Amino acid sequence: MSSPHPTISTWERDGHEGRYVANLHSWQLAVQWAPNTRTTRGSFSWTAQQGDTVERGDHGFEEIELAMAAAEHFARDRADRDTQAIAAATQ
Repeated sequence: MSSPHPTISTWERDGHEGRYVANLHSWQLAVQWAPNTRTTRGSFSWTAQQGDTVERGDHGFEEIELAMAAAEHFARDRADRDTQAIAAATQ
């Protein structure tokens, strides 16, 4: 079984903030690196923002591609849930 990979090619490096960003299903996604500290190993993490709502991944990733794929999965899952909720409300 292979690891998940990012599925969109719109990830762009935000040189000013030192992270990668993308927009997917109305979510602004960001992946950033947290360096090593005395007590923790460095890792990548993701955040997703839609309006005032901010969601964060629940753990760090050793590879940036895994953090990107997890962020994309989150945005697709939320979009699917929102679509289902709208469909249920209009029935």
